[in-house]
Amino acid sequence: MKRFFDGLAWLSQIGMFLTLGLLVFPSKLLAITGIGLILSAVLMFIARPIAVLISLILSKIGLKEKLFTSWVGLRGAVL
Repeated sequence: MKRFFDGLAWLSQIGMFLTLGLLVFPSKLLAITGIGLILSAVLMFIARPIAVLISLILSKIGLKEKLFTSWVGLRGAVL
């Protein structure tokens, strides 16, 4: 079952990216590059650390560990 649903998830992702790729006009990408880079920087350096820090408020780990985990993210973190 796990392999089946894993394969189904991959096929869904491929379909989603193909569909979204058909909506992109390469000639219009240059006009939105700046705002896209600014938005991605805000999400990486401000929004994600704040969201992770909020999710760790009730955990019993120390403040230094919370700040470190909020900076590097929760992926692979074992608390």
